[in-house]
Amino acid sequence: MVELVPYYLTAEQAAEVAGIGVKEVMRYLNSADPPAYLRVGATGKRIEHASWQAYLERKQEVRMP
Repeated sequence: MVELVPYYLTAEQAAEVAGIGVKEVMRYLNSADPPAYLRVGATGKRIEHASWQAYLERKQEVRMP
């Protein structure tokens, strides 16, 4: 059976997909360079699933000792 993937994710779903905390997702959403999202109501935001992984890869930091 095919698993359905939502087009937009809640902050909780995005955190689960990325393996990070909800607070970190909210920090990304409120930053100067947020991921693509859809505003829902006065304060709700839904993150576009297709661009979420690309956004995280762009934000990933590599630190060399």
